[in-house]
Amino acid sequence: GVESKLPLPFVRRDRESGLTPAMRFGVHDFALSASLTARLEDGARGARVTLNVLVQAALGILLSRYTGSCDVVFGAVTSGRPPELSGAETMAGLLINTLPVRMKPNPAQTVREMLQQLQQDNLQLRAHEYAALSDVRNWSDVAAGETLFDIIYVFENYPLGDVYAETATLPVAKAWAVGHQHNPLTIAVVPNKEMGLYFSFDEYYYEAATIERLFAHLTRVLEALAQDPSRRIADIDILAP
Repeated sequence: GVESKLPLPFVRRDRESGLTPAMRFGVHDFALSASLTARLEDGARGARVTLNVLVQAALGILLSRYTGSCDVVFGAVTSGRPPELSGAETMAGLLINTLPVRMKPNPAQTVREMLQQLQQDNLQLRAHEYAALSDVRNWSDVAAGETLFDIIYVFENYPLGDVYAETATLPVAKAWAVGHQHNPLTIAVVPNKEMGLYFSFDEYYYEAATIERLFAHLTRVLEALAQDPSRRIADIDILAP
């Protein structure tokens, strides 16, 4: 099982005096081009996986490169009413949970093989999406008092931007559902015509320039995944122009 959480990449060392964790959060949002977004959608369809899985794979590959670890864990926000949860149909409100996604990027695997494996892992995760995160942590080998992950990933299944653009009297250029977690970094994906990526970061750990670099590297990986599904994971260069 998981024995320790993944270390945060590129943590800042020059902090303001008096700044403490979870004291102040910054936000940075980006948008991929319409052409890249379309290629990602086509790539996901070609590999028979969801767009969510493709972006998760890119994040997992990037974190593996940053940390040098082939065992990557980050949190993923889930929502739904699984039939395994007794009484779910009578519960009011959104059933939202955050569960660990564990990836083991194999450099010898092709992009297609990795995506299909992650798709199967996601399907298995859905069977447990009602499990309490505290219970999942207790089932792991992580030391008592330590969290499973510091990075949370959110895939917005409801594209608010398109809805507002179609129904609002005034044109809406951008729409975000803003909320801060207590973890150092949250990455939210909004699948519009120009896919949006929203970064919420604890300024104790990160500064805006680092977040811009994270986005640039994540974009490189996404481009590589969309370009050639037969490419080996080892051949993806996060620094390629």
